[in-house]
Amino acid sequence: MGTFGCWRFIFLVNWYKILKFSQNVEYIPWGGIYDDFDRAEQYETPERDVYVMQSEADSIFEQANIRPGSQKEITQIADVDGVVAGALASTWYDTEEYGFPVKVFEMDVAVRPDYRGPQMIGLNLIKQGIQQYEQEKEMWEEMGLKTMMKSWVINPRLIDVLERRYGFEIESQGGEEGKNWAYMIRY
Repeated sequence: MGTFGCWRFIFLVNWYKILKFSQNVEYIPWGGIYDDFDRAEQYETPERDVYVMQSEADSIFEQANIRPGSQKEITQIADVDGVVAGALASTWYDTEEYGFPVKVFEMDVAVRPDYRGPQMIGLNLIKQGIQQYEQEKEMWEEMGLKTMMKSWVINPRLIDVLERRYGFEIESQGGEEGKNWAYMIRY
């Protein structure tokens, strides 16, 4: 392949990426108050089966080596033209590890490797999780409970983003130079 052929190949690959990332992303509420029947009625099409979508979301977490745990359930799915591109798993639990009763909202986000980047699916799923926390915490606070968000972050670049943009604090961190992972909290 000559120089022209090589440049043409690079050009075509980049156009593929541009087209791929210009597709529409739909963020679908999942779990919680939405049972399988509601999801099937609202989101299922001949090309999109809710059970397959759930399985694909679980698989994305598995591929990313993120184990949401038995208490977390998928609460948001990012769908790109019928492809599950990412998901948010979350739960609420009680703890007294801070010396008083606290209701903790914990979340994990995973995105397929081929959908990371320009569409910011992961960051948008994090925003969805923050919105979910903000909406649901009022109920717990009206009962007199303190609330907080907690997340284990394994992307070093995301640690800084969550601190600067979204008001998270590092509770603990580890890895080389202390920046490979962090447990992050937000009140």
